[in-house]
Amino acid sequence: MESNAPPPPARDAIELACSMKEELLAEIEELGDRLPPNTLDQLIDELGGPENVAEVSALFSPSLCFPPCIESAGSNNKPQLIYEM
Repeated sequence: MESNAPPPPARDAIELACSMKEELLAEIEELGDRLPPNTLDQLIDELGGPENVAEVSALFSPSLCFPPCIESAGSNNKPQLIYEM
């Protein structure tokens, strides 16, 4: 029975890929120090930590509108917050 699988990559290619991965992970780590904190994590910290917060969800789609605006329900029939501009 003949296999149609491609041959494994050369060892040099694997080593290069691993090296590139490590460089990218180091750059991501460095970038993380310069980015603002995650909004939900920051809110939880300000409320005293996870032991003081029952549940926080980021499943929310705010809407932007220009006056006059009317409040509407989202596709899941839950009210949406509308920011007036």
